Amino acid sequence: MVFEKEIGAFGVERALDEILAGKDGHRTSMTNARGLLISPEPSVIKPPRPGMNIQLTLDMEIQSIIQEELLAGIQEHQAPRGCVIVMDPRTGGILGLANYPAFHLNTLDDIDTKGINFATQMVYEPGSTFKAIAAAAALNEKLITPRTPIYCHNGYYRSGKLEMKDHHAYGTLSMEQVMAKSSNIGIYKIASQLGMQRFYQYARDFGFGSRTGVALSGEVNGTLRPSENPTTFSSMTFGYAVSVTPLQIASAYAAIANGGKLYKPQLLQAVITNDGTPLQRTEPELIREVITPQAAAQLRQCLKAVVTKEGTALQAAVPGFQVAGKTGTARKFNTQRKVYEKNRYTVSFAGMLPADDPAFVCVVVIDDPQTQKVTRYGGTIAAPVFAKAAARIARHMHLTPTEEIPKSVADQ
Repeated sequence: MVFEKEIGAFGVERALDEILAGKDGHRTSMTNARGLLISPEPSVIKPPRPGMNIQLTLDMEIQSIIQEELLAGIQEHQAPRGCVIVMDPRTGGILGLANYPAFHLNTLDDIDTKGINFATQMVYEPGSTFKAIAAAAALNEKLITPRTPIYCHNGYYRSGKLEMKDHHAYGTLSMEQVMAKSSNIGIYKIASQLGMQRFYQYARDFGFGSRTGVALSGEVNGTLRPSENPTTFSSMTFGYAVSVTPLQIASAYAAIANGGKLYKPQLLQAVITNDGTPLQRTEPELIREVITPQAAAQLRQCLKAVVTKEGTALQAAVPGFQVAGKTGTARKFNTQRKVYEKNRYTVSFAGMLPADDPAFVCVVVIDDPQTQKVTRYGGTIAAPVFAKAAARIARHMHLTPTEEIPKSVADQ
């Protein structure tokens, strides 16, 4: 009887198929010209190796939380797709990864239309979550501090053919306020102190433009191309003219959370034999130190200002904790018409909690929401999904609140 070998077709099963599937055995014997076994020449027998079991880094309670909150956010804001990722910034371990839509894992229904892993296979222009890269680089190079004043030209900037506008007419803002209010002009002027090449190199060092190497099949690179064009460079500083995956954003923010170290995202925690014996444990894999602990701490301080009344992400606040993070709102590009759509957006929020010593990083991306109930911004759609998920995750992780919880919230 011949058994057909099952092969992992996608996801973890495909990426780790060699571990899961095991290896066939074989017997080698000598025969004569008529095909008869030559005796007493012994056969050479290599027994089969059974497939191993794997233990993932996923926390199933966290996985359940983000699946529920993602689905609620998708339904409330009438979006066709979205993603939530939760990472342990100290190890790179992925604690939860939820995509919508998703296919049925047993029946494989709709796999042709729902089989794309948004977290690693869908690219998007991140918008203002990418501003953290220029800010991190400038802080690391000691070109600025969180208090450095940046003149934002009252909402309109022009230099030669380069022209840009802000959503409000800001005058002089501190670097911290540039992040809190998400000034495009402000972040461009910060990045200009770095120069094109240094900015590009920092973006590369944070992992953009290349696969993370996570144990999931079909991961894509995203796009990060160096350019001497001033308009392209300015666009990149605030998250256009670059494409990323949600996992790349999560990895970069994990580096900001842990003091500047970029870790390879991990899904495989251990290889286990069929009798339950741990055979191999996966250790955290440090890729590089991108920025110093001091620069990372300064940037987290700036990102805390985002989640305040003066910032764009007040709705990302979690009672009892300080949150650090950044909103992102990017117009969707119509590849057929070669224009940016006026009323279609990808909105996101990348955050960490507690802000001063983050236990986890959580990235929420909602693509093309159609709701008319709220303005379609990262701060009004993605940030509330983060807040609801992060509050539940903090309780699950038994994190001790660092801030006073309002009585009205505590009584709920």
